[in-house]
Amino acid sequence: MVTADAGGKFVPIYFDATKAYRGILENSTGTTTIYDIDPINPRILYELGLSGGAGMIGIGNGRTQADKNAEIVSVFDYIPFAEQAAILAGTSTYDCTDDIHDARDAVDGTGKTLRFPGGTYYVGEVEFSGSGYILDTSAATFQQKPGLTGDEGLHPIITFPQSASNIRMGDVRLSGNIATDEDEYSHGIAVISANNITIGDVYGEDIRGDVLYTYGRNTSEAEYQRNLTVGVVRGSNILRCIVAMAGGDATIEGIVQEGGVGYRCFDPEPNAEAGYQPVSARVGFIRGSTIQITSAAVGNINAYVSIDEADLDGDLLEDSTPGYTGYPGANAIALAINRTNTVRIGKLTMRNYDSYPVSLADLWKSIQIGVMDFSGCGAVEAVFKSIVVQQGAAGNGVFKVDHVTGILASSAHMIFRSDTGLLKIYCGGV
Repeated sequence: MVTADAGGKFVPIYFDATKAYRGILENSTGTTTIYDIDPINPRILYELGLSGGAGMIGIGNGRTQADKNAEIVSVFDYIPFAEQAAILAGTSTYDCTDDIHDARDAVDGTGKTLRFPGGTYYVGEVEFSGSGYILDTSAATFQQKPGLTGDEGLHPIITFPQSASNIRMGDVRLSGNIATDEDEYSHGIAVISANNITIGDVYGEDIRGDVLYTYGRNTSEAEYQRNLTVGVVRGSNILRCIVAMAGGDATIEGIVQEGGVGYRCFDPEPNAEAGYQPVSARVGFIRGSTIQITSAAVGNINAYVSIDEADLDGDLLEDSTPGYTGYPGANAIALAINRTNTVRIGKLTMRNYDSYPVSLADLWKSIQIGVMDFSGCGAVEAVFKSIVVQQGAAGNGVFKVDHVTGILASSAHMIFRSDTGLLKIYCGGV
């Protein structure tokens, strides 16, 4: 009988290949038999250790361990063994960017899953290019190393470039260097003219940029960004936005502010230069403080933005640390809209804003809101004294709301007001 030591380890057992053996595994007291293997063929034990041994191990349903191994690749197959314990412990400072890229190349086009064992991966800029693979990142955190900025260029932690398509990534956590890096383009995830990308829930903290940034251009078919699907995007201490779309097409389950945000929770806004793709976005819910739906280019009108529920609270207004130069401050607007064909919001809740909470500017065509509910809004602002203010030329735009509920700050306040141009309103009930 061979007994394990106090640490649960057995002494080496040597087999004579010419003989047969019986193996009985009992509990620690020897009162219960767990396994009784008779006979044990020493030759089989030897063959299990060979490269083809996995094919001899059944896992049920007629499949072997070799079948399983053919479907999943571990990133640890490419990261030095000596570095893996620190990654699992979350203390690693080993730059594994190149190792991750080698693992990516191994699964590119295969349909296989690249698994990231739970831990913290210290990286520079990880690029998931290619197509036809899955990233199991559900237990992984990507910590970007400092010192990559200062040149006004994009330096995301993870990028899906123009060459990426048909890739699925699981939930993921991202950590940046907001206090030490420069510029404002060290995004958490950047989707750059990539197509058919699916991402799970995303959490970003200390990001010196946006948690999720999309980019698309209409100057060529290859530059369009299409069919991005994302889970819930959450952010805490974010220099710019939780989600920013400089062009592109996305379906996002939700956006949640969990700490300071320097600019906007959601900012679909193609850049001022010509050629950016108009935004098409569908969002399930937003819980935060500020939404801006616009385009920086006068001639680039967004297609549509749909939000099922927007729950906005001025008490959540909080700048990032360090602060952002574009932080809106105490006079922040809950919802700003211009240069967008269609905006649809199922339910819009706004509370605790010193200023008027909704600002409409120019070149919008249709705004449709199911229920608009407000409280504690507009008591400090003394010029417009309204909930919704039109300050640009809407043209033939129509603002439609099915039902409005709320208490105005005073008898001098109103729900709708046009400061510039004509504001066409359809209101089902107040």
